[in-house]
Amino acid sequence: MWLLTVMGLTLDVDQRAVYWIVRSYEGSTLFRAPTAEEIPQGEEIYPIKEMNLQHPHMQGKITNH
Repeated sequence: MWLLTVMGLTLDVDQRAVYWIVRSYEGSTLFRAPTAEEIPQGEEIYPIKEMNLQHPHMQGKITNH
């Protein structure tokens, strides 16, 4: 069984994009998708994999300081 956790959802209102981090036992990955106003009607949207976050200090708890 795969356990995935979505962490750190962020809205960029200037670029009209949503970012989120997906964590699993294999590491963390940052994804991006356009906001609804940027998607033409009837078009399917697929998230874009921005980068793998493999550095060890990026695997800990996400906190808001």
